[in-house]
This record gives sequence, structure tokens and C-alpha cells, in this order.
Amino acid sequence: MPDKETTKIYNAEHTETDSRVPMIEVRNLCKRFGDTEVLKNVSFTIYKGETCVLIGASGGGKTTILKCLIGALKSDSGEIRIGGHDITKLKQSQLNEVRKKFGVLFQSAALFNSMNVKDNIALPIRYHTDLPEKTIDALVKTKLELVELRNVEELYPAQLSGGMKKRVGLARAIALDPEIIFFDEPTAGLDPIVANVIDELIIDFTRKLKITSLIITHDMQSAFKIADKIIMLAEGKVIKIGTPSEFKKSNNPLILQFIASQIKKDTARRERDSSRFIDPVA
Repeated sequence: MPDKETTKIYNAEHTETDSRVPMIEVRNLCKRFGDTEVLKNVSFTIYKGETCVLIGASGGGKTTILKCLIGALKSDSGEIRIGGHDITKLKQSQLNEVRKKFGVLFQSAALFNSMNVKDNIALPIRYHTDLPEKTIDALVKTKLELVELRNVEELYPAQLSGGMKKRVGLARAIALDPEIIFFDEPTAGLDPIVANVIDELIIDFTRKLKITSLIITHDMQSAFKIADKIIMLAEGKVIKIGTPSEFKKSNNPLILQFIASQIKKDTARRERDSSRFIDPVA
């Protein structure tokens, strides 16, 4: 059973007159690995067109939530509704249909080194559709333009800068015009200038395309910039859901300590990266 504090945090988001459309609904989600309880009655809702950032200390359950949401891990109990479908109760073939609704940008971009840019982006289109190659070529160019890349179709991942890899990964994530995108540390490993470019891209195209997004990040400067809503996990539980402004005004010692610590780390990393060779092409 969910504890009173978890229920209070969840209910604070909801009212009977709420007219927003839920796209991702997580209710009382639990996951255990052996004797370790990683997720403890996690509940939250992300609404259509909302950009939600998931934060928390390493080992707090963020990646486990992401894996459960995309169906890579099976939860022990609870509900996960994606576009109204509880994926915890679906057969594999049904889950694959729901997966067409979302894209994923992995931390490393996860591009296939043996494929050029065009084939990396075209992969999900070829797998899920019967479109002719001429149409696929046009779609690839369109997706690349959305992430502000041109004339890179024939390049291979080894020929791309870190920022370009992220953009190609992003283009692949939106290849099937998803309603939802999951981002795993989208600015990790990037210098400050390129990280800012990626943040601006996320803000721009998610709002233009009205995409719902969930972003896992340790970068609080990025989180405060791009989020409509922030969810914080601690020891497998949701301890706060709110806007960036509400987080900045929080007097919860755990939240204050986490934010201060992360900003200190972010600042040190950005200063260190700024003094090194900057990625010439974002």
C-alpha cells in the first residue's frame, strides 16, 4: 500500500476539474532487485505537451523508472499507462504497438557505428513502415533539419562530433513522429556551449511538435531551463513534484542540499570543459 506522503504528493497534482490529457500515468509503481527495493510506490502523471524532468541522486531509481516506462524492465506491481494503455498488462505484440508512440534518446546516442547517418535515422522507419526509399530519404532530411543538421547523411558516427551524435540520435528518436520522447541525460559529456544548444533544440521542437517528454538529468541548470515540471526521487520514492520555480523556493533540506550540490558540480564541470578544446561543430 502507498504511504500517506506519497499519496499526498500525487493527489496535489490532480483535481476533479483538471482538463489536461494524461499521456504518462504511473501509479504505485514498485520494483525490487533481490533484497533491494528500488522503486517504492512511485506515482506521477505527465500531461500532453508537458516537458517533465526527473532528478535525484545516483542510484535513486531514475533509470529503473525509464526502463519500466519503455518496457525494458517489468515492474513488480503498479500501473504504467502510456496514452491510456497499461503496458504492465500488455502482450509483447501489443507493447510493440504502444512503443510506436514514443522515441528514446539514449545518453550515448546509441548510434550504430556500421551505419551512416541516413541509415541510422531510417532504421525505425524501415522497420515499422513499408514506405518507399525515396520517401524515407525525404523524411530523413526533414528530421535532420528539425535538429539543425544538413548534408550529413553519408557521414558515419566516427566522423561526428559529440554534439552532432546527440542531434542524430534525436533525429532518429523523432523519426516516426512520436507523441512522447524519453531522454536519458541528453547533455551528459557535452561542453557548455553544445549542452546549451541541445537544451534549446529540446525546447524548440518539443513545443513546435507538441511532444510530451520525460528527461532524466543531473544537470540542474538544464533542468530549470527546459522543464515545465520537475519530479524528484530519493531512495526510490517521489519526494516532490513541482515547477522549477517551486523547487527553487523549496525549504526542504534534502531538496536544497541536492540542488546546491548538483549546481556546484555543474559549475565546476562547465568551467573545466570551457577551458578545454570546445567541440567545433555542435
